[in-house]
Amino acid sequence: MLSPSGVGYVELRMNGRTILVFAMVSTVSALRSIDELRGMFESAFGPGKGELRMACAPGRANIIGEHTDYQEGFVAPFALKERCYIVYRQRNDAILRAFASELQEWAEIDLSQMAKQRQANQVWGSRTQDWTDMTWLRYVAGPMEWMRTEALVKGEKEYRGCDALITSTVPMGGGVSSSSALAVASAVAARDIYRDLSWTSTYNMLKACCESEWHYSGVRGGIMDQFASLNGKDGEAFVLDCRTKKIAHWLAFPASLSFVIINTNVKHSLVDSPYAQRRQACERVAAKAKVSHLRDLSDMNDNDKALQILQSLDLDATDLKRATHGVLENNRVLQAVDAAQREDW
Repeated sequence: MLSPSGVGYVELRMNGRTILVFAMVSTVSALRSIDELRGMFESAFGPGKGELRMACAPGRANIIGEHTDYQEGFVAPFALKERCYIVYRQRNDAILRAFASELQEWAEIDLSQMAKQRQANQVWGSRTQDWTDMTWLRYVAGPMEWMRTEALVKGEKEYRGCDALITSTVPMGGGVSSSSALAVASAVAARDIYRDLSWTSTYNMLKACCESEWHYSGVRGGIMDQFASLNGKDGEAFVLDCRTKKIAHWLAFPASLSFVIINTNVKHSLVDSPYAQRRQACERVAAKAKVSHLRDLSDMNDNDKALQILQSLDLDATDLKRATHGVLENNRVLQAVDAAQREDW
């Protein structure tokens, strides 16, 4: 059963002994069997001692609301059935030893040393740190370090490492938030590892997932991907108000509706995309318009007036185009929601 915080635990027992514990976010059904995951872990790390535990989190797709979350706007995502899984066994030291199954790559890092390096360089996106060259490890180790250092308990002296098997059915680089699914699964694992140190709230969980991913990926993104992975449900989308960080509406899918998502195997990387430049353009325009975010212009509920304000700011063509999209897209989300609630898909 899911707890109020959105994380539930399911135990698999054999001969009276717990052999695997699920730590799950959202209510999207898992696709890989417990036996398969346990076998994958033991093939990599051996049977060993201590119970196995598992965290998993889904990828996401977005119906409408692009480049609006970082402007405190509206988005309408839904969680996918495809999931990222981390099967782990706690260690007695601060070492994270990880194996990425699909990549067939091993990595090892001392979480306490990683924390010292980050604290010495608090610049957003300090991707030049020499603690690892493996991009995927950032999304595993980052949340584990961040949850312990920033979110859990200031007085706890020991970092707790684990052996971790990472496997995923979310297409990597496919634009469906495989990296955020990995980061959320890692944060769920960290919360489980420190489960005797009660601290959490849903907001703190979201904050830890987002800030650790932003820092270690080098891209300060929005909150949609992580929020969708934490809160998604089977057969429903939701409208997220990124200003309040709350769900404004749930949208149940009618039985006649299907979304087809095609994996073209064209790789997408937020780090290498113009995402950061788009965000900076929107922030520049908001500052010129003397509002905190472009959401404030959308909230006027008068597109013509909002566009007149933008056109009066003496913007270059690129900034004007990007800001115009941000303002109008927010209103398109609300129009789409109104249509969906009338089942006018």
